[in-house]
Amino acid sequence: ASSDPQQLRYYVERALLPTEQRVIDFVAGSDADFASINDGTLTIVSQLLDKSQSELIQKRVSAGRSVIVVGATQDVCRQAFELAGIPAPEITEAIVEGYAMLSDVDTSHSLFAPFHEAKLADFTKLPIWKHRSIETPGTDAPSPIRVLARFDGGGPAIVELAAGEGRVTLFLFGWHSPDS
Repeated sequence: ASSDPQQLRYYVERALLPTEQRVIDFVAGSDADFASINDGTLTIVSQLLDKSQSELIQKRVSAGRSVIVVGATQDVCRQAFELAGIPAPEITEAIVEGYAMLSDVDTSHSLFAPFHEAKLADFTKLPIWKHRSIETPGTDAPSPIRVLARFDGGGPAIVELAAGEGRVTLFLFGWHSPDS
C-alpha cells in the first residue's frame, strides 16, 4: 500500500515525484496485467517474481531496458542475477553492528548524477540496519558486475549487472524501515 511506511512503495512514491519533463504513474504488479506494462516504464522489483514475470523482464533487459531490484531478501538478490543471466555469487545476511552507511558512491554514474555536487553527496544520514552481502570478482578479472556504492565496511551496497543491452541495478538492502 502506498500509505504504509513499512512498505517500499511508500518511499518510492515520495522519492520519484513528477516534473514538467516526466509523468509518473505508479502501477504495482498486482494492480494490472504485468505483460501489459509499457516498455518505457522503469521497473522496480521488490519481491520474487513468478516464472512468466521473470521471463518477461529478462527479455526486456536483454533488449536494452533497465531494472532496479531492491534486494530486501537473499532470494530477491539471487533473482536479480537471474534477471541479468549471470550466475549468482554467494549471498548472505550481513552481520551489522549498529548500522552501516554508504561509502565510495560512484557519483559519475547516471544513477547518482543528481548527487554529483559535494554538498549533495553526503549519505551519512541514511543508516542501513540490515543488508545482504555478496562477493564480487577482483578488479583484475573482467566482470559483468560493477560496484556503484559500497558499505562503510567495504562490501558492495549497490551493484550494476550488465545484461545484454540492458542493466539490472541491485540494491543489497531494502528501502523500507526494517532495513534502512
